[in-house]
Amino acid sequence: MNLNRISITHVLYFATLLPFSSGCGDEEKPAEQTKPACPLKIDSLDGTEWVYLDSSQKPEVPSPKARFKFYKENNNIMVKYNSLSLAEMYDYQCKIDAAKNQIQCNSTPDPKEVCKAYLASDKKCTNNAMAKFYDKFDEKELKKAINEAKKEQGLAYKQKKLEQFNKLFNRLDNKLMGRMNIDINAEDCNLTVYDYYSTINNGEIIENGNAVGTNAFVSASNLPNKPKLLWEHCDSTNLFDTQSAEFPTKPETVRGMGAHSSGTEIHYWLLEDKTRKIEEGCSYSYDLYLNAILKETGKTPEVSKDGKETRFYFSQTFEKATTTGMPEVFVMDITKTCGEKKEKIVACNKVYIR
Repeated sequence: MNLNRISITHVLYFATLLPFSSGCGDEEKPAEQTKPACPLKIDSLDGTEWVYLDSSQKPEVPSPKARFKFYKENNNIMVKYNSLSLAEMYDYQCKIDAAKNQIQCNSTPDPKEVCKAYLASDKKCTNNAMAKFYDKFDEKELKKAINEAKKEQGLAYKQKKLEQFNKLFNRLDNKLMGRMNIDINAEDCNLTVYDYYSTINNGEIIENGNAVGTNAFVSASNLPNKPKLLWEHCDSTNLFDTQSAEFPTKPETVRGMGAHSSGTEIHYWLLEDKTRKIEEGCSYSYDLYLNAILKETGKTPEVSKDGKETRFYFSQTFEKATTTGMPEVFVMDITKTCGEKKEKIVACNKVYIR
């Protein structure tokens, strides 16, 4: 064929035989990866632990300063939760609302405190009124609580302190019952918690938000090094921060300093009557937590030179100043063992670093 004589007709003919190409980006685009389905189910959370997703940090980071865990008690769904408290733990009983696909939890209110809130609002504290606030009070406990609350109000009246009584118990921040609603956020595969409380103000049942408000919680396994977290409620404040490495000569006069300069060694002494005396057949061990994270485990106290008393002591140096409202918190989780009998003593301390 003479290539010089190919006509435009031939060119158009051959062009129809070639596959269409735009000349750029003709490679196939890779298929977008589908996000794996979130495995969380509202009825399969028993035994799991969750920590606050702190949005004050950029980027957001998981933090144990607010934490909760699910557990079972008498076949009931329960939650142990600190609601941003530094050293307190609260037990909530929960139920599943299948229609909302939500877990709804509440702490058990003190019936006497609820009754006093009604009385301080100039309302009658009746069984019906109490049942409107919480319908699971034990009948005998409720009767006793109502009588005791009325006696306290009567005493305040006799002492001309009724106005103080009313101000103390008719307050919006009188948190009578802690509550939390828990939803699964399938998109981010975490939990959304609405943390609030119920109270009585001017005779009306009011719901108000707690400090956590509505916030995301992620699995505690997201924390660096997957630490063991503190779940015990602090029942003693007799762990003191001092400047002395020597046991105080007058323990009853010791007061914690509460604030220290960065870079200085702080000497901590437990001055707790329950653990001071050495008893025959009894022993002590303790775990030490710093800011809710296990620091040391299986520790034992030293013994005084005369062999009569225990010496619970440790020291710590903090190199950085604390941020506002976020002190350094130590907790001693102590187990006293006397034969087959075990007793828990949980002591805590908080300090600010300048």
